[in-house]
Amino acid sequence: MEHSLLSRICKAVHLLNELVKERRGVKPRFSRCHILKALQVLLEHEPIGRPTLKKLLSLGETSTKNMIKRLRELKLVEVDIVGGSYLTDRGREIAELLVGALKPLPKMKIDSSIAPWRASSTWLLKHLGTLVRTDNIVKIRDEAIKAGVEGVVILIYKKESLIMPTSSKLEHVTGVIIPKNCSHMLEDGDMITIVGSSTQDPYVHCEAVLNIVDYFCRSSTEPHV
Repeated sequence: MEHSLLSRICKAVHLLNELVKERRGVKPRFSRCHILKALQVLLEHEPIGRPTLKKLLSLGETSTKNMIKRLRELKLVEVDIVGGSYLTDRGREIAELLVGALKPLPKMKIDSSIAPWRASSTWLLKHLGTLVRTDNIVKIRDEAIKAGVEGVVILIYKKESLIMPTSSKLEHVTGVIIPKNCSHMLEDGDMITIVGSSTQDPYVHCEAVLNIVDYFCRSSTEPHV
């Protein structure tokens, strides 16, 4: 992965972190993933009124209002009285970067020995597989689990194969079938992250993925896979 691309992704995730910080001892009810989804929705359907955005994000009126206020403070969003919220040039740049780098994938056929959880989701992290090594894989998984999920499987796409890093070696995986409609999205060095939990909460799963990205941003190491 080019250092400049990682740097841009990290700056974008840093903005998400800033947007959900406590203020005067009060933590907002919206998460980084609510913001990420809001940016995606605005990117695809702007302008959008607050009632519609509230419904799409499953947030309350006050939380949606506060989220939009914070987005405006960082000059990511503006609001038209008639049309609703829309992205600024800066907001569109951030939204395109994050939506392009972190992609939920359709459900894959996965052997239960690999992903034994009751509910799971699969995410494509573009180019981030180059940052995974045998000596940091446990830490990466630990960071994901801090979000409240039960477990996570990290796979690296390389030469049309999937590789599972462990703390001692890199293993080729045969128990995961990539749908044909996803194969065109994959490039060498991409990471496929399977997040598992007891309930299908897309925001918790998304937070696990963002924790992984956060870990890469905090790490000073560069790729070697």
